[in-house]
Amino acid sequence: MFRGGFLAVSVLAGLMACGPVPPQDPFNLAQAKDNLNKGHHWYLRGCHREASRFFGEGLAYARLADSVPLIVMSHNSMGAAFLAQGRLNEAAVKLSEALELSLSVPEHPELDSIYGNLGSLAFEAGRPKDAEEFWQEALNSAPPHRQTVYLANLARLYKSQSREAEYLVRADQCLTASQTKGTAAAARADALALGAQVALDRGDSQLAETYLNEALNLDRETENPVGLAQDLELQAELQLAHGQIREGAQSLDRAFYLWAAVGHREAVTRVFALLEKTSRQGFPKELAHYLEVIKNPEAFDPLGQACP
Repeated sequence: MFRGGFLAVSVLAGLMACGPVPPQDPFNLAQAKDNLNKGHHWYLRGCHREASRFFGEGLAYARLADSVPLIVMSHNSMGAAFLAQGRLNEAAVKLSEALELSLSVPEHPELDSIYGNLGSLAFEAGRPKDAEEFWQEALNSAPPHRQTVYLANLARLYKSQSREAEYLVRADQCLTASQTKGTAAAARADALALGAQVALDRGDSQLAETYLNEALNLDRETENPVGLAQDLELQAELQLAHGQIREGAQSLDRAFYLWAAVGHREAVTRVFALLEKTSRQGFPKELAHYLEVIKNPEAFDPLGQACP
């Protein structure tokens, strides 16, 4: 699972910072920031259609204020929201517009995030070579506290291509980068999960468990369903390797419903195949409820039901 670039982080962090009350923004600028914040709120809750609506409104106000950073951020955020909905052509348009504008000004606002999202778009479109190039550009453009996510994506890409040496180098760099002050909690958790996978590959189950418990704690604190699903699937791998069938099946059960909630069908199918194997060893006792979710995704759609 590749986690895309972080969304609207810089403006949101500034708006929520403590300290003296800043001067009141002019109306259009204030409305642009407010809509981007609302879009970010819904994006994190999996309501990507609602997020894209607010990002679009943010873009309109950002244009009225002629705020180049917020125009770039709006395009980039819309691209990310369209990508999350599987609307790849629309995502490509918005991300291309964001990139063109960002490169036209000296500050290059949101450049690493745009490249990161373009990498995720290329990967989803089945173009891994382009994804690698975009993620490398994102890494080159990112300040130290935003590099972790791109290193993780590159590491997993190399693993999927059996480029073992490059995978291990990037994974180690990712774990080191995640210690940088200001790194987002979700990125830190992802790096720990990656570190756990590397430790498991190397046969160090104790270190894998340590990293994994840290990742789970961070992802639970931030209620990150994708991160939790990834962590639990890896935890099941660790448990099953130790012959803990009952515990592994329970971790797979929780991962299954989290992947189902975020609509990741490939992961749902993958986890169900593992549940079928553990079921032959006694756990779970019944598979019918999993099959119902696979055949009818609307049977378990808590995020969709919670969206406006």
